[in-house]
Amino acid sequence: MGLFYELAIDIRLSDGIISLVMHKTFAHISVATESEIGLPDLFTQVDAHEETWEAGTLQPQVYETTIEYQLAGSDRRWIAGREYRTEAGALSVFAAGSRIEAERIPPGKFERVTYLRIRGPLAAAIERTLEIAPDRPLILPDAPSHYALSLAQATKTVFERPPNWAWRLVELLAELTRTLATAHQRPPLPTARLVDRVRTLVEESPNRPWSVKELSAVFDVRREVLWGRFKEQTGQSPGDWIRQHRIRIAREMLDRGLSVRQTAERLGFSSRQQFARSYRSVTGQAPSTRGS
Repeated sequence: MGLFYELAIDIRLSDGIISLVMHKTFAHISVATESEIGLPDLFTQVDAHEETWEAGTLQPQVYETTIEYQLAGSDRRWIAGREYRTEAGALSVFAAGSRIEAERIPPGKFERVTYLRIRGPLAAAIERTLEIAPDRPLILPDAPSHYALSLAQATKTVFERPPNWAWRLVELLAELTRTLATAHQRPPLPTARLVDRVRTLVEESPNRPWSVKELSAVFDVRREVLWGRFKEQTGQSPGDWIRQHRIRIAREMLDRGLSVRQTAERLGFSSRQQFARSYRSVTGQAPSTRGS
């Protein structure tokens, strides 16, 4: 069964507060039940989804076993008190019972995803193999393209249901799970390589105020491990290095004639005042001393 639909903006008023609830602008969904699949020892239900969401907040929900690839946009989820940020190219696997305490897409942004939700013994086997739990998803921020292709083939199989499609789906999921398990079990990155990857990520997105918590989630290391390795390699804490790097870029922008307001906006500061405080903490001067 395939469904296409659009949903309008949902604005809710509660206790005098207006909030924008994240909404779908497009969805293609196919749901296969146990009788349609014909493999009760493996599946009780499989859902294939292709969806586009616009800015706002999604209410708390509980997932089934979910394999998701982010085609475009950005997203923020909170699971067991921890924030997970993903961008286009991320592949995520969530265990059944994962409680999404909140999910948000920034204003002016959107998210386009494709995913499978699976119920039954095969779903439990996937979770065991990948060693995930309701409070411990597997998130690969920059997944190789063949991961995306495998998931795309799996969702296409559910949408189109060619002859023997259920067995083909089992093969695709087994192949993807084996690949993910191998990648997930690789030894930790050496200190120098980890620090280089952190610096590259920050340098490629200077408009994003990265925190140690966010970076540790992206690279799947504990915060104290990332902090310690960065300090050992550079002599600075990650936060100090990021702050100084962004201010170096700000000084270059101001020297080129950009205004303080333009510089603050392009570097993702919430206000001129926040930018000025950060600038002064690094340089000892107000940003207006270099730009108009």
